[in-house]
Amino acid sequence: MTILYLASDIRGTGGIQQYGRDLLRSFEELGFAVRVVPSRHSLIGKARFFLESFWSAFRHRPDVVIAGHINFSFIAFLLKVLLGLRYAVLTYGIEVWQLRKREVFFLRQACRLTAISRFSRDRLLAQGASLEPIFLLPNCIDGERFHPQEKNDRLLERLGLTGKKVIFTLTRLSALERYKGYDRVIEALPSVISRHPAARYLLAGDGDDAGRIRDLIKEKNLTDYVILPGRISDEEKSLYYNACDVFIMPSKSEGFGFVFLEALACGKPVVAGNRDGSRDPLLDGQLGLLVDPDSPEAISAALIQVLSGETVPELRNGSYLRQRAIEEYGYERWKERVRALVAGL
Repeated sequence: MTILYLASDIRGTGGIQQYGRDLLRSFEELGFAVRVVPSRHSLIGKARFFLESFWSAFRHRPDVVIAGHINFSFIAFLLKVLLGLRYAVLTYGIEVWQLRKREVFFLRQACRLTAISRFSRDRLLAQGASLEPIFLLPNCIDGERFHPQEKNDRLLERLGLTGKKVIFTLTRLSALERYKGYDRVIEALPSVISRHPAARYLLAGDGDDAGRIRDLIKEKNLTDYVILPGRISDEEKSLYYNACDVFIMPSKSEGFGFVFLEALACGKPVVAGNRDGSRDPLLDGQLGLLVDPDSPEAISAALIQVLSGETVPELRNGSYLRQRAIEEYGYERWKERVRALVAGL
């Protein structure tokens, strides 16, 4: 099997970029011959990407073209029309939940679509985007990179969290991504503090919504209870997960929620929203608490339950949470899914 892979920027940071790197690694380890055409962001770079895609397809005549983003489905469609090549399209999350008519057309011409969660799959099907069953290819987690460790005393001291019960969220603080629910956690925090005065909310990330969040913290008189460390490096992520007592992101428009897998691989209890793709990494509540993401009351009740040790034993058993997450979403399981995907092409 020879594959022409029209790739999203696999050098950057972010869930889609890591997804692409994992896919490319598994293609190579499974023995598939792969030619990669990486996307570029500048106008000249986009033109070069377009030309390189056609040149590679014409010169090497792959068995299948895999478009790593819906934005590349038009190129894949042209390769089908002009060169008779079959193509598949990988879909990720919010970018395919409200499709334009031409995008639906390009997706319906593909021999296979993938989705990272049942939520995204169902949104695609509701728009008539596929004539074939949509293949579920969820994110995978690197269990070697994310694993349980003792809390880092230096990090806790630097953040002023020594001896505190740490509630953690890692996300972009973007006005376009307020659906992540971090402001709802802030609204829920006073009720949590009334039961657990040592509770602190560690909200990591940066973006254009940070100013509004700082204003909300002041408005709620929570300056001493919410810590905003800004953007953290990839190298520090595992330290931050291991510094917390519970990870929370009550999103309501999540394609999957890769951060939940990172937290689970570190053996941490998780609270998530119950309306979107967050249900998949948590196995419909088997690996974490699912709450109404619009209800500060439900969020505070879940956090109090976790911090008080009142959840079912499995949801506070770090070894169990990690084991189940790795079994279902570890790299070896991912390779099995990729093998099945390519076999179906």
